Amino acid sequence: MHTRTRQKTREPSRQVLLGGDAVAEIQERLQGSQPKAQIKQLQRDTAIPETLPILPLIDLMGKSRLQFHAAALSHLRVNLLQRIPNMDQDELGTLLMQTFPYIQFDELQPISLEILKRHHNIPHKILRHLRDNKPLLEKCTLDVKRQVWQYDDVEFVRELQPLLHDYAGTYAKSWIQQYVPRLAGWLNDAQSAVTVPPETEASKQHPKRDITPLTDKGTEANDSTDCITRLLDLTGLSQKLYTRLLDYLRLCFAQTGDACYCHLRMALVVAVTERHASALRVPSSGSVSLSRTSSGSLPLSSTTTAYVAEASNTSLSSTGILLAPSTLSGMGPILPDLSTNTTTSITDCESASIRSIVSLLHSALNNNKLGSQQFSQVFEHLTKYKENDSELGDLGMIFRSPEVTLLFCRSVLNQLIAAVDRYVLPRDAKRLMELTQILGTGYRIRDMIETESFRYPGVALEVIEIIYPLFAIIIGEDVLYDERIRRAREAARYQQQNQRPGDDNQPFSNGPWRAAVEMSDNRTIPSEVLEYAQDIYYLEILLALYVSHRATAGDITRMIQALPGLISGKDTVYTIIPSIRNALHSILSSQWSAFLLRRNEMLDNFLEPLSSVHASLHLLVLDFLDRAPPGIENDEFRSILARLANHGAVCRRMESASSALNGALRELYQQILQEKHISEGQAILKELEHRLPAVHKQENATSDSFKRT
Repeated sequence: MHTRTRQKTREPSRQVLLGGDAVAEIQERLQGSQPKAQIKQLQRDTAIPETLPILPLIDLMGKSRLQFHAAALSHLRVNLLQRIPNMDQDELGTLLMQTFPYIQFDELQPISLEILKRHHNIPHKILRHLRDNKPLLEKCTLDVKRQVWQYDDVEFVRELQPLLHDYAGTYAKSWIQQYVPRLAGWLNDAQSAVTVPPETEASKQHPKRDITPLTDKGTEANDSTDCITRLLDLTGLSQKLYTRLLDYLRLCFAQTGDACYCHLRMALVVAVTERHASALRVPSSGSVSLSRTSSGSLPLSSTTTAYVAEASNTSLSSTGILLAPSTLSGMGPILPDLSTNTTTSITDCESASIRSIVSLLHSALNNNKLGSQQFSQVFEHLTKYKENDSELGDLGMIFRSPEVTLLFCRSVLNQLIAAVDRYVLPRDAKRLMELTQILGTGYRIRDMIETESFRYPGVALEVIEIIYPLFAIIIGEDVLYDERIRRAREAARYQQQNQRPGDDNQPFSNGPWRAAVEMSDNRTIPSEVLEYAQDIYYLEILLALYVSHRATAGDITRMIQALPGLISGKDTVYTIIPSIRNALHSILSSQWSAFLLRRNEMLDNFLEPLSSVHASLHLLVLDFLDRAPPGIENDEFRSILARLANHGAVCRRMESASSALNGALRELYQQILQEKHISEGQAILKELEHRLPAVHKQENATSDSFKRT
């Protein structure tokens, strides 16, 4: 360390030289004719004035001046760090400008970092330096990083990219877990999914032929909740960062078309509203006594914990009070009063209309039913939006969320069935028209975001005038078909009751009467319905829901007829998994005999094409076969598994769930082969295995490309 006197004034200023500047100054002085005198002068110039009288004593005690100055530096640093919390923002700003030039020195770096931590308005030139110095930025607190991101939101987007990418894979995995619950154990741990468990453990982890009804409501994966919490951690109380997050979320959906980002949009509204409500239930910092701890902690969900902790830190640091960890451990969260301080609430970024709609839909999803009053309120909010209102973009993403779309499509199907029962044309059903308008908002939202042209979509006339009437015809044909089945069943039962001893008739349970009805069945699904289902996502979901509805009546024909429109859609995983799961469950629980009579047709025209679309549907078909009651011989079962292993889809997308999905495929094949005692099982496993290495190479190449981007 070296100082140099520049100008003689009343209080001479001293320039502190460190590092290379100090070395250069020392070399310059020692080049003179009197080096010893220069050394003594250098010692006087670099010494602390108050310590000059005791330096000779330090020399007599045998202590080096380096040790003395190091100890003095440590003592002064500790004293300054203790004083920083009591400084106001102006004092912190002045001290920051004096100390930041020396932040690269390890001995002085803690001082600058502590000031940065407590300074709420860091100058732009310091923010630029932190932005360009990534190792130094990593040492800063999240509050400091937020100020850097507000200064340059490009860095904030770079921070968001991996989080949203991981969320897409996590949501896809949680969606499969929700509708194939027995696979949850394998999908939760990708590493354990790759390793095949011993045969003794397989029966414990994978119960056989469990055909109990599966509910539509599943537990959201913890990874998804953690991702939402992390995203809100990054934004903190900054409205600018939260708005930038929403902008980037719209961009991700516009570029990829992945509906998981629409679910995330709705989940963010729920989380922000929940945090705001939790904050209002907590006393403000001014009304909390810091001299004693509260009697208990507040019950907060996992998505609100981070906000409470952050708001607590903000409140304490703003008052300049430091509390020991032991003091804070028993104290309830201390939050700013968000009802009066609107500048610290990101809830203002969400309009009251958006929050109301999400609250209504969230309640309907929890009850698995959209009530008439709830729908009326949602539609009333929608009609209040004017043309070029950008909030229509957010609202369309919410309506495009897979869970919300399923909820609306169930209502559409119920309305269509009711219209047929009442002999009402679809265009005359007011509720059906309103539901179609809402679904149309979700259908057009991607184009709205890309073109930045937000307008309230009208009624899709081709859907109302063409598709819904064709759907009504399909429903009417099926009503007549069910009536023929009922009459044939009654005739067969009557014939069996009046059967004489010795008559050579087959038992009633074999159902030859049903085969006779199906042979004369000439029902078809119009090509227009299948074509529109491939383009309009909610018609695809509507078709899948109707297939599930017909499967409960044992109508396998409709499942085969509708499959081309289902597997050719743009959003297969999120749209048809719930309905296909329910349809296959109906076959297992009540229509197994009908399946056995047409199993070759079902395999060729339904199960095998279905499994070739996506790895999740491949898992669904395997799960169906594994839980199947007796009726298929082992040789036939081996042939079916061989065909699925050869043509069934494996996970080829670059996502966090890919290794878990492929591992679950291995597990399930191994499970079935062991339990069924099928010969040549290793050949089937090899057929599946040789298709997976190419997948891993493609994943690694795509991952490297993503990192470069």
